[in-house]
Amino acid sequence: MRAGTLRHAVTIQNQTKTPDGIGGYSEEWVDLYTDARAAIWPKKMVEASETGRTVATITHNIRVRYFPDVDETCRVLFGTREFEIKSILNWEERDRYLDLICEEKL
Repeated sequence: MRAGTLRHAVTIQNQTKTPDGIGGYSEEWVDLYTDARAAIWPKKMVEASETGRTVATITHNIRVRYFPDVDETCRVLFGTREFEIKSILNWEERDRYLDLICEEKL
């Protein structure tokens, strides 16, 4: 893949648990990689009715360079948009690129 196709800058975040001091914890998102280069293209859109309103879910394929610690608990930010990672494919099993199958709810 040519580097020119990775034209979007995204942030990959991981959710961490921080102790709150009284025996519990709070969950917050922490940046793993900022300004990671990515190619983003939509795959399909599904509309469903939930409690009287229509909710649209768009599935995207996001291709990034290989990062060893990215998993399904992470999320991808692109501007103000949030993508929840559903599955990860190691492109050609060569540790060069990852295809992230993500969902964005509108």
